[in-house]
Amino acid sequence: VLLRDLMDVLASYMQWYTENPNSFVNKYNCKNDEEKLGMTMNNNGAVAKALEAIKNSFNYPDICHFVKYDDLVTQPEQEFKKIYNFITSW
Repeated sequence: VLLRDLMDVLASYMQWYTENPNSFVNKYNCKNDEEKLGMTMNNNGAVAKALEAIKNSFNYPDICHFVKYDDLVTQPEQEFKKIYNFITSW
């Protein structure tokens, strides 16, 4: 389960839809960033669904491995070894 700061996630969405005019959020006549981000965060939005999935994963710590995004970016080899060890421990 990849864990990342919510503000960083939203900033990534902003960069993505700014650089990609054909992104889905640009197809819904949203006027500004607040409306676009609101759409991704509403109950049916991608961010809200991901947050709900992460929240539920904490109920199953034996079958979930948690990886902090920043650790994956700064120490990929170490984090992939942890992931591998988790997978092979089954």
